[in-house]
Amino acid sequence: MTPLAGTSTEATIVMLRVDDIEMGPGRRPVQQDAADRLAQSMSDIGLRTPITVRNVQGRIVLVAGAHRLAAAKKLGWSEIACYSAASMTDDDARLWEISENLHRSELTALERDELFAEYVRLGDARAKTAGATCTSSLPDGRKKGPQHMPSGINAAARELGIEGTAAKRAIKVASLSPEAKEAARELGLDDNRSALLKAASAAPDKQAEAIRDIAVRKAAPEPTKTTLPETYVRPEPPESIYDDLPVENSFDEAARRLKVWERSHREAWDDAQGKAARAAAPIVPSTSAPGQRYGVIYADMNNLAGIKATDINAIAEADAMLFLWAPATALPAALEAVASAGFTYCDQFVWGKPNAASGKINRNKHELLLVGTRGKIPAPARDARAESLIYGQPDGEDWKPPIVRRIIETAYPSLTRVELNANSKIDGWATLAGARGALEVDDDNPFSVAAE
Repeated sequence: MTPLAGTSTEATIVMLRVDDIEMGPGRRPVQQDAADRLAQSMSDIGLRTPITVRNVQGRIVLVAGAHRLAAAKKLGWSEIACYSAASMTDDDARLWEISENLHRSELTALERDELFAEYVRLGDARAKTAGATCTSSLPDGRKKGPQHMPSGINAAARELGIEGTAAKRAIKVASLSPEAKEAARELGLDDNRSALLKAASAAPDKQAEAIRDIAVRKAAPEPTKTTLPETYVRPEPPESIYDDLPVENSFDEAARRLKVWERSHREAWDDAQGKAARAAAPIVPSTSAPGQRYGVIYADMNNLAGIKATDINAIAEADAMLFLWAPATALPAALEAVASAGFTYCDQFVWGKPNAASGKINRNKHELLLVGTRGKIPAPARDARAESLIYGQPDGEDWKPPIVRRIIETAYPSLTRVELNANSKIDGWATLAGARGALEVDDDNPFSVAAE
C-alpha cells in the first residue's frame, strides 16, 4: 500500500484497462501538444509515474494524470499503471490532483496561485473535520483533544515544496476579486505575478481598474534609451616607455614617463569622444522660442557680460541645473553668480587644459565647471555619472571640450537645454545670444572680475 501525499488515503498500484477509466466532471481540457510530447517520452522510456484513480460507486474515475492517459491512448496501450484508492473522498481526490498538477509549466501564475489557495482551504477543512470526529478517550475517561493534523499556509507550502514567501504571495493573488481576475485574463496579465500582486494591494472594488491601468502602461511605447558614453579604461602602458632609463634616479624617471603616457592617452581618448559628440550632433541654425524655460543652463564666466545681461531666473525652470565654466582666479565671483541666479552650488568638474595660461600664483592649466541646482533635481543614475576630471581640446567653434555636452545630456536626458552665447547651435540645445565680453581679472584683486 502506498500513502497518497497530502491525504489520509492509501492506494495500491494496479494495471487497469485504459478504456475503463472515466475523466470525471470539471477537469481542465487536455492540451494536445503536451500529450504528444508525453507520448514520445512514454514510448522511449515508459510510464515513470502511474496515474491516480478512485472507485466511485463502482466506476473508475481519474484523479490525476489526464495527459498521461491521453498519451497512452495515442500510443494504443490497452492498460496503464494506476494508483487505485477505494476510500478516497472528494476532498482527498482534489488535494491529490492539485499536488500533482500545481507545478505544470502550462499553468499561468493566476491559475497556479488559485490552486494553492484551494489546497490550503481544503487542507484546513480536512484538519477541522479530523479534530471534530475524534472520539477516543484517556484512561481516566476524559476525551482526548482534537487530533493534530497540519493545516494552514505553512503546512501546505511544506507539503507542496513551495517557499514560504511565495506561498503568501500566492494567497494574496488568489484573493483578487472575480472582476479583477477576469480583467487579467482578458488583458493577458494572468501570467504576470508582479502585476497581479500590485492590483491585489488595491481595495477590492478598485482591483479590476488597477489591472486595466497596468495594461495601459505596459502597452505604452518605451521611452527612448539614452546611449551612455564610453567609460575610459586605462590600458596597460607599453614596455617601450621604460627603454633606456638612466642609472641614477631611474625610479623617478620611470614614474614621470608613466604619468606623461597616461596623460597623453587620456587626452587622445577625450578628444576622440568630443569629436564623436560633435559628429552625432551637427551644427544647425540657431533657434530659441521667446519665453521658453529650460532645465539645463550652460554658461561661461569668460563671457561675464553675457551672463549679466541674461536674466537666468527668467529662462530657468523651477527645477533646473546650472553648469558654469570659471577660471580658478574667478572662483569667488563665479560662486556669487551661481547664487545670484537662484542656484545652490553642489559639485564641479575640472578640465585639464592642453596649454598653460597665466595666473596670479601659478601657471593655470585647468578650468572649473561649477554645477548648481535649484528646486528638486534628482542625482543622475549611477551608470550615467561621468568622471570629474575632463581632458580634451576645444573643437571647431567650441571654446570648451565638446564632450561636456554629452556628459550633461547623458546625466539629464529628459531636461531641455540652453547654452548662453554659444558660437553655434548644436542639435538638442537651444542658444541665447547676448552681449559678449571677455573676463578680465583685476591685477590688484585677483578674486574679483569685471567685464570689458
